[in-house]
Amino acid sequence: MHSLWSLQHPTDPAMTCNIHRRVTGGDLNEAAALLAQLASGDDTLWPTWRWPALILDNGLEVDSLGGHGSVRYRVADVESHRVRFVFTSAGPFEGEHTFLIAQAEPGYVEWMHHLDITSSLPPRVMDLVVRLHDGLLEDLFDNAQARMAGRDVRPRPFTPGYSVLQRAYRLLERER
Repeated sequence: MHSLWSLQHPTDPAMTCNIHRRVTGGDLNEAAALLAQLASGDDTLWPTWRWPALILDNGLEVDSLGGHGSVRYRVADVESHRVRFVFTSAGPFEGEHTFLIAQAEPGYVEWMHHLDITSSLPPRVMDLVVRLHDGLLEDLFDNAQARMAGRDVRPRPFTPGYSVLQRAYRLLERER
């Protein structure tokens, strides 16, 4: 995988491990409240201004089904500082992804997203999928950072090449 956040999976060479981290100001309880809003009507964490909404049939509850766009998964675990999703058979992906938050030091929270994934897609297509995932996660962490600081989100610009990739993705999602 050609991604700043991807590396060879530690136990399964067929899988990709993709890890995003961000440290924000604020306390862990405030971060937990933001994380708990995922896929709800009050969700201010998911970057819907640029990506398909995260929709779960029963909200952020274990066994709730849904996803964002054509990416489908099931909620496997929900704790105050951790949410884990498992990809379902309704798509070309296998594996799981997890959001974690932890106290970095007093007054700071570490946000982490860990993706373990393999796919039946051709490797070049999968590289593009992972690059799109990277953009979504960085937008989500921009939201987390802004919300934890009590300010509005200022979307960062995409590079011209990434803009084309993201627009193509949105067009494909609309056709589905």
